[in-house]
Amino acid sequence: MRLSRARSQALGGAVRESSAVAVVRRVFAIQAQDAVAADPGIRARADGIGPEEIRRAYEDERGIVRTWLMRGTLHTVPSEDPRVGPGAARTPADGGRRSSIPRAGPR
Repeated sequence: MRLSRARSQALGGAVRESSAVAVVRRVFAIQAQDAVAADPGIRARADGIGPEEIRRAYEDERGIVRTWLMRGTLHTVPSEDPRVGPGAARTPADGGRRSSIPRAGPR
């Protein structure tokens, strides 16, 4: 079971991706607490990808994007993800909601 999970996340079983975009597509999203914290997670799942390749994937190719999808934390996702569009990058500070899931219990 553990090896299966590691393989699905490209972290074990000799499974590695060849690009930053391929890594993010494989795992759906890389969660991070700040703008650059997702980059080591991408590099850990790929062969021979360095900071410059990741920068190109964000800025030149625009194959991946950083956005706030849930819980007010940053996520790196494929740019073709349907949630990446108008309003997807809204933060709690500018009136965006922290979650689309209603909270249970007292507020």
